[in-house]
Amino acid sequence: DRKIIDCYDVTFCRVTRQRRRERGESNVIYLRYDRLFILMATEGNHGKFGDIYHLNFASAPFHFRGYSIGIKRGKPHLQISPRRFKVITGQVDAIALHNKAKVVAYFRRISPFQFEGVTTQKWSLMKTVNHRRKAAGLPRLKWEEVKGWQH
Repeated sequence: DRKIIDCYDVTFCRVTRQRRRERGESNVIYLRYDRLFILMATEGNHGKFGDIYHLNFASAPFHFRGYSIGIKRGKPHLQISPRRFKVITGQVDAIALHNKAKVVAYFRRISPFQFEGVTTQKWSLMKTVNHRRKAAGLPRLKWEEVKGWQH
């Protein structure tokens, strides 16, 4: 980790990142998950990135372990990947009219993350489930029950 951080001049200092941005230099972010890592750089000049393969998240999101990481309206955006979300939608549809506790438990297992994209997807699922439950005369779900995290 230290070798990569030093080689690509990764910094955690907010002031240093601000100064680089003002000079038109890119900032590098280093993310590690188990034995995999990814280096992400903002727009700007950086000597090391001319020599390595890179992706532009603004044009094609990065898919990793069931999530899609990209750029939306100029800001980083994380959501459940479309393929995984389609599977989850089918599973939620199949249990929508089951016992409320079972449906709530499933919602809480969908994702532990509270990024805007994930939250929007869970909210959409909950609205669909509540529409079906209302039509069947069953009690509806509350956001506080299904969101899956505590404040």
